[in-house]
Amino acid sequence: MLHSALNFAIGFFGYPLDGKYQESITIESKGVNNTLAPYKTCPNSRVSAKGDRGVWYVKRWAAIYLKEALARLQPYIRGYKLSIEDVYVMQQMCAYETVAIGYSKFCELFTEEEWEGFNYA
Repeated sequence: MLHSALNFAIGFFGYPLDGKYQESITIESKGVNNTLAPYKTCPNSRVSAKGDRGVWYVKRWAAIYLKEALARLQPYIRGYKLSIEDVYVMQQMCAYETVAIGYSKFCELFTEEEWEGFNYA
């Protein structure tokens, strides 16, 4: 797995990787504190009635605050019908890419009001 990640990084960032890439190796095992995989440390996360209880609310709120974003983005994508969940994941990609490479074009896809909505999702 580690070599696979390094090979991906070389393809994505180019060689040499110095100053372009930092690999974080974490343990994902039951009982080990890992803030990148909190579902492994919180016993309630494996109980759907407790761990997933917010999903219902997030889906309904996203359908409201991302409705205009979905309509705005869909014309740019041919051969695939975007869902509200797809658009929500694009917002999440902004954060991941910004941490990984310092910026993300996904961030530019959304209005200030849509980012405010994301804060409540």
